[in-house]
Amino acid sequence: MKLQQQYKKLLLLIFVLLVSACSGGGGGDEGEVIGTGAKTIVGTAAEGAPISQAPLAAKSRNGNKFNTTTNNDGKFSVLIDSSGSVLLKVNINNGKSLYSIAGDSGTTNIHPFTDLIIRNWFEVQGLDIDAEFASNDEFSNLPTPEEVNEIKAAIRSLIAQALVQFSVPNDFDLISTDFDANSQGFDLFLDLSLVVIINNNFTIALTDPDTNIVNEITSSVGLDTDLTQPDGIAPLIPGNLRAVPASATDIIVVWDPSSDNIGVAGYNIYRNSELVATTPYPVFTDSGLVTGTDYCYAVEAFDGAGNVSAQAMTPAPCPQTLGSLDNTPPAAPTTLSATPQGPNTISLSWLQTGINDVVGFKIYRGSVGDISQLVASTTSTAYSDFNLLGSSEYCYQILAYDAAGNESGRSEPEACATTEAGSTPPPTGASQVEFSASTY
Repeated sequence: MKLQQQYKKLLLLIFVLLVSACSGGGGGDEGEVIGTGAKTIVGTAAEGAPISQAPLAAKSRNGNKFNTTTNNDGKFSVLIDSSGSVLLKVNINNGKSLYSIAGDSGTTNIHPFTDLIIRNWFEVQGLDIDAEFASNDEFSNLPTPEEVNEIKAAIRSLIAQALVQFSVPNDFDLISTDFDANSQGFDLFLDLSLVVIINNNFTIALTDPDTNIVNEITSSVGLDTDLTQPDGIAPLIPGNLRAVPASATDIIVVWDPSSDNIGVAGYNIYRNSELVATTPYPVFTDSGLVTGTDYCYAVEAFDGAGNVSAQAMTPAPCPQTLGSLDNTPPAAPTTLSATPQGPNTISLSWLQTGINDVVGFKIYRGSVGDISQLVASTTSTAYSDFNLLGSSEYCYQILAYDAAGNESGRSEPEACATTEAGSTPPPTGASQVEFSASTY
């Protein structure tokens, strides 16, 4: 009997050691005990590219913390001591971090949109998420699953049109649906999206994979805005609508992006009063048209709540497709100015003559006398360049291109600006996208 008791004690000791070893590859707080409500949280940490070999911490409601490190593919697994909500934080670099929250589901991902969801809830409650996580005390408050789902639905409504383009299923959950950081599906969407949080304001920018055009669907919305409240404000009418013939069968329709109190989820495009397309980007290529036929277009913007703007319409006369090859480039942009907006952003603006023949602008960045990096394309005469370093000089030039692919010369002179000093790390989201050639 005594031997059996010793054998049982040995088995119990082995079990405790095994459980402790699985608690996150680095251990939690000293002296913590894994209770009967223990659960393992798995997921993917990514900004498009996997967040690899990064410190990851999980804090349960009772204040216990558990640490691990993400794998090279951004995957992670961490054992938590209790059921209920758990806040997750992955540290990337230069003080930058992303948050997410786990409920009872075994899968919890961490990416810029989970970070936006959770930061929004804490700001609305008047709580400091960083201080709450750093504390060794119990959380003063955590969102309920219902509250998380409401914010998640509001943010998803803003990006829903773009997710369709990347073949992301309608039932894809931004937090709990498993995905791989492999530049496909939802991860490709992350590659081409940018979430910027600066001074408690957030901006979401999306890049069209077909045209390389960048579009800010939200712009400096207060992070403490309650996104779950009813919204009855419609977006502003899209600006500067133009329909530019591209070939004997194609017309490219572009416009200046609309704005909204929260965000513009997409645009409806009408041809001769018939709805022909819906897109999250301020550009649409209308193909398969008949030469010598008039085509009139109208565009309206809508937000995540379903509010619709007034329609912008192409001015008379309505355009026709090209009867002959267009070899004439647009005029070069002029009066380019560059203005720093904090330590990570420079705002650009310029003028364009004959803009009705222009479908887009290419933004080049570099140093004085050496501006060679193509960072983005846009349909309007303004652009915000994020992801910059503080106290650094950046120089820019712009060129215009038309629907047939003809390009103007670059704007002269080049415009330079120095970002403000500050320790703020580059904003959350994907790196700037580099392009090799015009799509048109």
